[in-house]
Amino acid sequence: GEEARAQHRISGVLLPQLSKPEGLAAVPVLRPNEAFVLSRINDLWSLREIGRIAPVSDMEFGMIVLTLLQLGLVELRHPKGGPAVP
Repeated sequence: GEEARAQHRISGVLLPQLSKPEGLAAVPVLRPNEAFVLSRINDLWSLREIGRIAPVSDMEFGMIVLTLLQLGLVELRHPKGGPAVP
């Protein structure tokens, strides 16, 4: 389905970045695992690296990343710079 296709476009080498670091006070209530993943975004670790330490399955990690993208909290960038258009 649509979510599976979107998940395949989320490559493990991409670097997640917080979209609105100053606006995190206005973040909607996240589930604990979503908050964990969000808290590990540091502009250094790739999705693959964060996925390795996240206490969830690969599939759930992909769904969490999708949720954070859809909420506008996270943007994905290529390691060499420039936005990654999923």
